[in-house]
Amino acid sequence: MSDTLITVPGVSAHHILGESNITLGVGDLNIVPVDGGTTLTLTVGSAAFALKKGVEFGTLTGDPRAYVFSPEIEGVNGGYVKLSLPEGVAEDGSRLSELQTRFEEVLVERGFLQPAEEDRSAQQRIKDAISSQSLEALVTIPGVIAAQVLGEETSVLSEGPLSLVMLSKQEDEDENPLLTLTVGKAAFPLYKTTTFGTLADDSRTYLFVPQVEGADKGFIGIVLPTAAGQPHSDLAELQNQFELILIEYGLLKDGFEAAADEVSQSVREDSVRAAERIREA
Repeated sequence: MSDTLITVPGVSAHHILGESNITLGVGDLNIVPVDGGTTLTLTVGSAAFALKKGVEFGTLTGDPRAYVFSPEIEGVNGGYVKLSLPEGVAEDGSRLSELQTRFEEVLVERGFLQPAEEDRSAQQRIKDAISSQSLEALVTIPGVIAAQVLGEETSVLSEGPLSLVMLSKQEDEDENPLLTLTVGKAAFPLYKTTTFGTLADDSRTYLFVPQVEGADKGFIGIVLPTAAGQPHSDLAELQNQFELILIEYGLLKDGFEAAADEVSQSVREDSVRAAERIREA
């Protein structure tokens, strides 16, 4: 019977090839020994990778939550897999911090990650293969709430500053995200087909269908702070910029009813109650 060596919740795995960045899996990271312990299988959500002798992991300067390695993915040549651990690993003494330490210990024990100074050569080789870009937020709004609306249940996912970041232009815009929306520690890729709806009687709330692998069906509610509703305030101007950016990318419809084809009838009927639940959650 195989025993899981380590489980880390809230991890994302991305395949990076040039300027292309594709999400492969989101969820628990597990490492399990196979073939009598000679090989390890690393899974993140529904994505799985075989870790055999010779695989090298590297860390990224400036991002203590990231690990990169060259994958063996059938039908995929080149590129690297980037693993991003949850933000909580940066909190000293936290449970997630302890799990990150154990994750590194497992990799070091199996020869996949070189400790401390010895890691620099492998790290540099991998870093050189990944295009590093300084991405600036198009707009940042403080005090925003992101929540998942699933039927009658609403769960707050994150609270904090909202940012919209433009991604590098890619050949197939239908399959690759145009923007990344972050609220606190939560991040959502926004595709050409993503549609935002506004609520006629709640100008501070936006709903959209998330396109994140492994996410349950439902909607993401974005609630801006109360001051955004005050004309001529700084927050009102930031909200205007936010909407203009979404409109520029064709992601925002004028009024919630305009999104009728993309957003379900049930949520339209319960939109006000959904907004109230988000703020009360």
